[in-house]
Amino acid sequence: MLLVAVSYMKLNKEITRKRFFNVSGALIFIALAALWHQLTRRNLTVSGTGDEITVPGDLTQGVSLLHGCVIIKKQNNLWAFSAECSHAGCLINQVEGTVLKCACHGSQFDALTGKPLKGPAIKPLKQLECRQEKKTGQWKVKRS
Repeated sequence: MLLVAVSYMKLNKEITRKRFFNVSGALIFIALAALWHQLTRRNLTVSGTGDEITVPGDLTQGVSLLHGCVIIKKQNNLWAFSAECSHAGCLINQVEGTVLKCACHGSQFDALTGKPLKGPAIKPLKQLECRQEKKTGQWKVKRS
């Protein structure tokens, strides 16, 4: 990053202090924005559980966030969506009733359908495959 600023200065022999700080500030901002994007996109999800998760049998009725998934349990039915926001890929981390909220840019989704209620997201959340094992009665959710 500093090399880019130095090479820019070599091209323009008469660089002012103001121009130097503007270019340096812009480069630092870009680096921090890239770092923030990487942290919010990848490191907030729970890892190590593989492509398929087992939903605990004692999961409460309603909406839950579990291992990067939005799990909805209603009576004996279960369905799930990815907790990755369809706008920028941030992890949805807030549930208020049946409204899912993304902390990054304020998108809101209906937990029962996955459809966006408030932008900037315009695409629905990705629905995940759920199946119940006959032997154990446990639910399995495929995350990919």
